[in-house]
Amino acid sequence: MKKFMPLLIVVLFFVSCNTNQKPRTQVTDKNWTAFNPYSIPFERRVNEYKKHNLVPNFSFEKGNELSNDSLITDFNLENWKIVGENIEWTNTELDVYVKNSANHEKRAVKISRSSKDISELDNQANGILSDYIAVIPGNYMFFLDVRLEKVFPANRRLNSKIGEDVDIHIEFYDKYKKRLGNGIYFEYYNKEVNNSFKGFAFSNHYYIEKFDWGRIRGRTLNYPFSEGDMPDKCKYIKIFLGLKGKGTMWVDNIDFSFSRWNFTSLERVKPYFKKDFHKSDLIIPTPQIVTEKSEINIDNKKFVVILPKNTTQNEIAALKLLKKNLAKQGIDTLKIVNFDYEKQKNEIIISIGKNDFYKKYANKIDLSQISGKKQAYVIKQLDENIFMVGENPVGNFYATTTFVQMFDAENKKIDFANIIDYPDFEGRSTRMISYKNEWTIQNDTSLSKEEQQEKIKELYSKIDYEKELIDYYAFYKINKTYNSYGDLTNQWWEPGKFFEILFTEVGKSCAEYGDAINTCVMLNPYRHFGYETEEEKLSDSLRDIFSHSSDESMQRIKNVFKIALDNNAKTVMLCADDFVPHAGTTRGEYTLFTDQDKKQFYNVAHAQNYMVNNLKTWIDANYEDIRFELCPAPYLNQFVDYSMGSAEAFFRDLTSHISKDVAIIWTGNTVRSLSYDLADIRRYSSYIKSKPMVWDNTPYARYLEGEYGGYPAHYPGKAIMCSLFEPFDIVYPENFSELLDNHYYSNLGGSGELNKIQYATFADFSWNTDAYRPDLSLYKILYSQYGNENALALIEFNDIYYKLVSVWAKIRNGKENQTKENQYTIPEKAINTGNSLVEELQQKFDNLQTIDNELLLKELKVKMDYKIKAFQKIITEDAKDKTGRRQT
Repeated sequence: MKKFMPLLIVVLFFVSCNTNQKPRTQVTDKNWTAFNPYSIPFERRVNEYKKHNLVPNFSFEKGNELSNDSLITDFNLENWKIVGENIEWTNTELDVYVKNSANHEKRAVKISRSSKDISELDNQANGILSDYIAVIPGNYMFFLDVRLEKVFPANRRLNSKIGEDVDIHIEFYDKYKKRLGNGIYFEYYNKEVNNSFKGFAFSNHYYIEKFDWGRIRGRTLNYPFSEGDMPDKCKYIKIFLGLKGKGTMWVDNIDFSFSRWNFTSLERVKPYFKKDFHKSDLIIPTPQIVTEKSEINIDNKKFVVILPKNTTQNEIAALKLLKKNLAKQGIDTLKIVNFDYEKQKNEIIISIGKNDFYKKYANKIDLSQISGKKQAYVIKQLDENIFMVGENPVGNFYATTTFVQMFDAENKKIDFANIIDYPDFEGRSTRMISYKNEWTIQNDTSLSKEEQQEKIKELYSKIDYEKELIDYYAFYKINKTYNSYGDLTNQWWEPGKFFEILFTEVGKSCAEYGDAINTCVMLNPYRHFGYETEEEKLSDSLRDIFSHSSDESMQRIKNVFKIALDNNAKTVMLCADDFVPHAGTTRGEYTLFTDQDKKQFYNVAHAQNYMVNNLKTWIDANYEDIRFELCPAPYLNQFVDYSMGSAEAFFRDLTSHISKDVAIIWTGNTVRSLSYDLADIRRYSSYIKSKPMVWDNTPYARYLEGEYGGYPAHYPGKAIMCSLFEPFDIVYPENFSELLDNHYYSNLGGSGELNKIQYATFADFSWNTDAYRPDLSLYKILYSQYGNENALALIEFNDIYYKLVSVWAKIRNGKENQTKENQYTIPEKAINTGNSLVEELQQKFDNLQTIDNELLLKELKVKMDYKIKAFQKIITEDAKDKTGRRQT
């Protein structure tokens, strides 16, 4: 699993030696809490992080075999205690054990239980329990390798799910090694949850026939629960790994480590500002292979660009980009040829693609590592000539976007490196502007006719900005841009004139880059229904709008898709999520809703099968190379859990006849999945019988403030770790891209300067997941766009902003949770702290005025003013609106 540990340790150690942080009030360890990182001294947090894996004998290699004939059942493990019977210490070097009896080195622990080992009255788990492991009350990551075979719930009489029968749990102890309670308060539930249990990855299976070795995250729950928090006063833990149900379980390679989520964004990013980088280290997205770093002096040099004879639009875009960036170096004269060329004195030749000049050096440029990889390229220097060779014309353009980032204008040089590069995910997306269309504006009775016209005029004025965004995203190798189906409103079949102009104009901008970036269209034909509507409550007028069996309804969908496809959109996404009616009160039991459909189809899966295949047949007959994506109603594991078995049946029926070319969308274990492991991925893949395409909702997950939000909503003390520039930041397994469909959708909204920063880090992640480091990625984009000093000022502004958010959120939550018997009084200290932060925040904003980006400053000011106003209001008034829901 990606934890980014080694680099961050170096970084945090550097900070601990060079920090300029203001001294904080002296705190004793009795006040330490995972709910507020600042409660624990910075140096103590750094020291805990540097310890890496805290689990001794984590792979069970150390121990003593006792009396055994063949299978190793009589043994002692160092640092672990055997609990119960039926436990083996496997050894892959012995003939009696097969090679997959362990996953890391040669040893593992195997637990086997049959029906006779299970007591319905007093069932105790068999397994192993660790010795005491010293911790502090912070946040930890917990991972382990697991293999399972034929695992059933302990109480099969009740036909229950596995629940806690794959028994992975943590015991908490205070400094006297006295057992602490298992509960930890979760504000979203407004009660304690069992924070000890960490086997949730398998809890919602009815049974597990086979789960091959896979790395899972030990966890209690999904987002918005903050996984990994130790309870207050916790000084020691013990880890238990075992089985209560029937079946066989293997465990290996246990890791329990202090996480990055004990440090603020400033603490994590600030050290990079003191580090000297070679420009090739700062490329976004990070190339796969970088070698032979060097410097090329460009002072008083002349540049010659050699293009292929049959130049494509991709190479024309590459040339424009090269010209633009050379002009920034003060180089306005550029010789451009498309034939073999004899190099002159003081010339630097830049060769793009497989032109005649390249052919003389072709035997010295190894392209084997990019062969067959779409969008791949090589950059190599030979005889002081620079070659940029793509597997295809798109690769030629992407090579250029990388190469220009190696220029150092200030020092008149190129920080050059030879590069071999290709993406992990072939499809990397952004989203176009979110808007209210003309129909919505014209039906807004709160606006006068003049105000409506002004709103519509303002809407169309945003087209040019959307077109400019294509330049930005193409540069960072984002190659897909979607509309949002929510903008089409309940009258989705009439998207309006703006929709057509948006796809026309943005499509033209994409065409300037050849096929390096394309528009994509999404539509939800159930949008006119309410969210998760009960079928019985639908009016006849709503039912009549859309029917799967109706040719007219199918044509309505085609008409919307046609607008985009006629303007060179290359992907259609049919969204059948959130608004599909369900039967009765059972969320997830989706049902047909028209008499016509009920006569023609067995169920919703059958109807959607027909709809998808109908649309795909039409698309394939009229357009070339169009990708089809489907977002089903149970698009996350948690929705499958809600469905009480109907989702499994839905997928069985859907996938039995749907085209294998259709990508099926998944948001992970929950709507905003900040963590993925092999249990999550394999489970959903087994339902859809293919690799899922991720729809990612995490860029805003941590800083959401509303009812379904992140840290400010449920962990206000943790809000200090949020960032307005939040880099893409999830936990994921090794070889992540190989486990998934090769397109990845990030759902943030590409418009806006803050979102552009976040999307650049997503580009970094989706191109090279293995090398991706969130904090470094954020530094790279801020540095490249605003320079070192301004970038640091932005991070410092963010630090104060979220300190104020934290104070405000604590007060807001205190007011919301008060009762008649227990009235909340705002602490005077909170008011004084908040007022001081308001002044400091305004000063930090004044420090940003040297930044040459009015739009960014405007966005930051809007956020700052809104939060200051919210704080000033809440210290004198009730924070709830008339409905009792949170103000966000």
